[in-house]
Amino acid sequence: EAGSHGLGFALESTLLAQKYLANGSLVEVAPEALSSAVAAHHLVFPKAHSSFPRVRRFLGWMEGELGHSFMF
Repeated sequence: EAGSHGLGFALESTLLAQKYLANGSLVEVAPEALSSAVAAHHLVFPKAHSSFPRVRRFLGWMEGELGHSFMF
């Protein structure tokens, strides 16, 4: 989303960038796909927020979606 607001480049999957590409707020600058055996997403938030119910719900959802590959 930061990239779509003019705050720099975004390296993202086509799936997640799809709506921004469709509405023109992002443009593809390099159509080549990156190949990597390792894929990672980093969820960053203040440590003090880790006990917030909405953060705990989101972390639970992420764990359900990603299974054993999710680490917190």
